[in-house]
Amino acid sequence: MDQKLVRKYNKNVPRYTSYPTSPHFKADFDYQQAISHLKNLDVDRPVSLYIHIPFCEILCLYCACNTKIVSTQKPVESYLKYLKSELDILKNTLPGKLKVDHLHFGGGTPTTMSAENFDLVFKYLNEAFNIDLNGELSIEIDPRVITDDKIDSFVKAGINRVSFGVQDFDKDVQTAINRDQ
Repeated sequence: MDQKLVRKYNKNVPRYTSYPTSPHFKADFDYQQAISHLKNLDVDRPVSLYIHIPFCEILCLYCACNTKIVSTQKPVESYLKYLKSELDILKNTLPGKLKVDHLHFGGGTPTTMSAENFDLVFKYLNEAFNIDLNGELSIEIDPRVITDDKIDSFVKAGINRVSFGVQDFDKDVQTAINRDQ
């Protein structure tokens, strides 16, 4: 083990499951300020997007993410209607169609979505933004629920980076955390 690396990274950091991370939230930043900021973005500068899909099919016992366990696509589809509404607000507020050069899908797990629902999300995103297919387009994958049709959908959308959620290879640990791979 490299002790230099252990010392370097042995410190508390904000949870990565929200962006911006919670230390950056300010109570005095209101809706009107957010709208004003969005209206004044430079259309020549690319932006990064994080799309949070707060659903899982199986609960991991260690999880602290904002997620809901689902057994059908119905709650996902309801969520996607709200996501579409928010993207429509952005589309009508932004000074133009911004270029996205970093896009990340996280959650829960985005692989809870059906391939059809993932395609729908990408349709909504393409209506509001210019997605740079040469940029970094990434997704978190729960290997327990991935299917060939979902992978095909990711490839079709231009996903070029994945993060596989494998917490441990030890079978006893997997069982203890309810994350049998």
